[in-house]
Amino acid sequence: RLENMRKEMSNFIINSYSEEKELDKSKLSVSRTLKPAIDYIYSHKGENISVKDMSEICHVSQSYFSRLFLHIWPN
Repeated sequence: RLENMRKEMSNFIINSYSEEKELDKSKLSVSRTLKPAIDYIYSHKGENISVKDMSEICHVSQSYFSRLFLHIWPN
């Protein structure tokens, strides 16, 4: 499951900058909130990264980070 999440994040990072203008307002807001984590993940691709670390980078709770993340990738 973690490997699938990593693949999804990589695909998102590649596509997010080109598609950001096409996102609806709610996803654009989520994208802005998650941007620090996405940038970190992109810069540290080979490392194990936890939800705790990502939530701290985004200055939100782990629960909220997870909900935002699932909002973008509902599958």
